[in-house]
Amino acid sequence: MKKWLISVALSGILLAIPLAGIAETDVIDDFQSYSNTAALKKVWIFDPYQGAAQLITSYALMSEKNNKYLEIKANMADEPYFAVLQKQFSSTRNWSAYSRVTIKYRRPYSASREEFIFEILDAADWSHKWQSVPWYGPDDEAWHTQTMDISACPWLKNVGVVRVVIKAKDYGMTTVDIDDMQLK
Repeated sequence: MKKWLISVALSGILLAIPLAGIAETDVIDDFQSYSNTAALKKVWIFDPYQGAAQLITSYALMSEKNNKYLEIKANMADEPYFAVLQKQFSSTRNWSAYSRVTIKYRRPYSASREEFIFEILDAADWSHKWQSVPWYGPDDEAWHTQTMDISACPWLKNVGVVRVVIKAKDYGMTTVDIDDMQLK
């Protein structure tokens, strides 16, 4: 969304000047718009080319204190030791005015400490253009915010897909809850 500077000159002329380069916070997904897990699964799907769908034992829309979030459970003990959940946009997104992505997440004590990766894929060439940012985070069952720098990503004007990748590190059963994915 473009911001405008509205000014009235002394002569009474209304001026509307676009403020270039000022980015607002924009939501990638906050999971509030989904009515149930079936609706969520129409938007967030397994990447069919990764062959890792069997590793995610479940993913669902959960609710807590009137807040909806994505819960992912995965078994990283089996090959290929990673799993990919992705959201493909119906039209390309221009994120060039943003420099960061923030994601709220939490992991229960019982979850194995696997690596989580957020990927941004170019709409024209998914296989070669992506930006990944790994994060681990504590497993204290509290909600945390991970901030990732995306300013070096050269194709932010043509974003087609975002992914959450779970990559084996401890090779066990893991759970991660994700909420409020935002651009800043």
